[in-house]
Parts: sequence; C-alpha cells; structure tokens
Amino acid sequence: MSVLARVLIVGAAVGLATMIAQHVRVRVQRDESGWKQLKPGFLIYFMLFGCGSFVVFAGSALITSDPMQPDAQEQNFYALLVLIGFAIAGAYPVWIAYGRCVKWKGSMILVRSWTGKERLFFISELVSVRRSEISEDYRLVF
Repeated sequence: MSVLARVLIVGAAVGLATMIAQHVRVRVQRDESGWKQLKPGFLIYFMLFGCGSFVVFAGSALITSDPMQPDAQEQNFYALLVLIGFAIAGAYPVWIAYGRCVKWKGSMILVRSWTGKERLFFISELVSVRRSEISEDYRLVF
C-alpha cells in the first residue's frame, strides 16, 4: 500500500471518528444528585483521534517496511520517532478529557483530579476566568 493511500485512509478515519464523536457527545451531563458535569468537546476528540491515527500510521510503516532498502534503518528510526512523538502528544487530550472532572451545582464547583482527590469551591472564591482562543478551553483560577 502506498504512502498516499495510507494518508488518505488515516485522514478518512480521523474525520469519521471525529464526526461520530461530535454526533454522540453531550457537552453537559446531569447526574441523579443534580450535579452537572462538563464533557470534552470537538477539538479534544479531534486531537485524540488524530494522534491515535498517526500512531497507527507510523506503526504500520514500521511493520511493513522493507528491510532490504539501503536506508531502512534510518526510515525505521524516523518512523519510530513519529510514533513516540504522537503517542506523547496523544497523552495531552487524554489528560484534558479524562484526567480531571469538573462539576457544578448552583454556586458550587467540584473539581476531581485523576487521583480521585476532590476540591469544592464556591463561585465567590473565583478570581478569574480565562478563555483560550485556540483550544476554546476555560481556565478557572480560585
């Protein structure tokens, strides 16, 4: 399979997975006790699926490479660097989407970290709210 065909397959897979994630996602979800939980958005899913797809692409390049090529070791080295780079870059959207949970109810905000540690804040303790123009993330400072 040529490189162009692989890139087109990876691009189609990223687009399809992102469209599915966008269709089934719920930005805010309410639980039985009345807390509303913030869910990841479109950009986070796109970054996650994109990094995962490029890891698969680089892995398939490593597996299907021809060892008889004169520069096979160099190509495999660069493919491995791409694989490791996108695997590390894929850890960021996983951290943002699932590493921390933000819930609110009335004037209370509950932040749960990936270790299970919970901190309860009140809206009156909020010092600033900053919005990132690129990733559309919000940063709350208490």
